[in-house]
Amino acid sequence: MTRVFISHATEDGDMVAELEVVLERHGVSCYVATKDVRPGEPLTTKVKNAIETSDALVVILTGNSIASPWVQQEIGHAEGKMPIIPLKVAGVRPPAMLEGRECILYDKGDLDKLATCVKDAISRWKGTQASSDAELREVCDEGPYDIDPGCYVDILLNAKKGDHIVGTLEEEESLDFEFGIIEERELVNFKNSVRSDYLAYDEGSGAYPFDWKVRSNKRWYLLLTIYGKKTTRTVSVRLRYEKK
Repeated sequence: MTRVFISHATEDGDMVAELEVVLERHGVSCYVATKDVRPGEPLTTKVKNAIETSDALVVILTGNSIASPWVQQEIGHAEGKMPIIPLKVAGVRPPAMLEGRECILYDKGDLDKLATCVKDAISRWKGTQASSDAELREVCDEGPYDIDPGCYVDILLNAKKGDHIVGTLEEEESLDFEFGIIEERELVNFKNSVRSDYLAYDEGSGAYPFDWKVRSNKRWYLLLTIYGKKTTRTVSVRLRYEKK
């Protein structure tokens, strides 16, 4: 079940109670710090842990809450980690730290609509996060790849212009091998033995460092070869995207 942390001023307890009833009716669990009494535990620790285990921070903006240092701390701790959803009563101006965020009007006469808006905001955030996670895509299958004497393996790289790809190419018995980066058109020439049209190879052995910045949006391949060798090589490709 989706869970939200309700950030509010103590004086607005009645608003919190009615909001909690409606949200839970819509399948959203609510955490209210004043209802979670833990004698002896520091308040900051309790609140921090509760926020970090929630899916969103719902802030009730009233004249009381915008002056509350606790509410400001809760917003600050949630910033960047989850959606912050401001619910404001009419006539209240959001604090500076929430400027630029669209607020939901706290309409006591239509709390069901408000609950739907909260759920939609959380769903949009999760969708955005899923898209961001997709950017953390795999460069390619790690293998291992067996390369027979006189043969090669071509591995399509999930690379786009501006990517910085680093890692290692690891031969399991620390034997030497050759590798290169080649784009699709040159790969065709390579397969047709037009050797002058593909990139020069480096030679590695063991765990060979790999560091490459993608210069254009083409289909790029990693080639592994062992020309002139008499035994099969087994190479694992351990590549990742370097954070910008």
